[in-house]
Amino acid sequence: MIILTASVTTGLALNKGIESIQYYGGILRGISAIFSAVEEVNGFRVASIFGKKDLPDYAYFDYRTCPLCREGRKLDAW
Repeated sequence: MIILTASVTTGLALNKGIESIQYYGGILRGISAIFSAVEEVNGFRVASIFGKKDLPDYAYFDYRTCPLCREGRKLDAW
C-alpha cells in the first residue's frame, strides 16, 4: 500500500493511517505528500515535493500554546 496525502504537519493523522494498514495486515510501501513538515513518521520516510526548507517561516503550534492566539490576534490565511 501507498499513502498519498496533500500535507503532513505533525504526522499524528498519518500515524493513524499507518496503524490501520498494519492492523489489517497490509504492508506499507511508501508515503508521498505534496508538503511535509516532517521527514519520517513511525519509521517510514515521507517523500514530498515541498518541505520546511521551501517554506522557511512555516510553523505549527498546538492551539493551547499558539503565540498569536495568546496575543488575541486573528489568524489570516493570506
